[in-house]
Amino acid sequence: MPTPPKPVIMLESEKKSHRTKREIEQRKKGEAALQTGKKLTERPEVKENPVAHKEFQRLNGLLKTIGKNDALYTGIITRYCLLYAECQEAEQRRDRLERYRAVPE
Repeated sequence: MPTPPKPVIMLESEKKSHRTKREIEQRKKGEAALQTGKKLTERPEVKENPVAHKEFQRLNGLLKTIGKNDALYTGIITRYCLLYAECQEAEQRRDRLERYRAVPE
């Protein structure tokens, strides 16, 4: 399988590409057309969950750094944060159960 194409920002930062200026400009326009221009927003179910909220804030900061905190990703990021919180909760329950079983009677 071929490797996926690199974003224009990465091509420009590497400063080595076989693409012409025209091709790079066309890719810039294409990538810009895929963004809504609206900021990533936190849904209420994420705000209510402290673990999911903290993970959302972390991801939002990272995405903002690379210029990808677009509203288009809201659903995906929300689902990930809720699943992350659910996994953390399950691990904590497992640890409590293991500690309980380890206590001699």
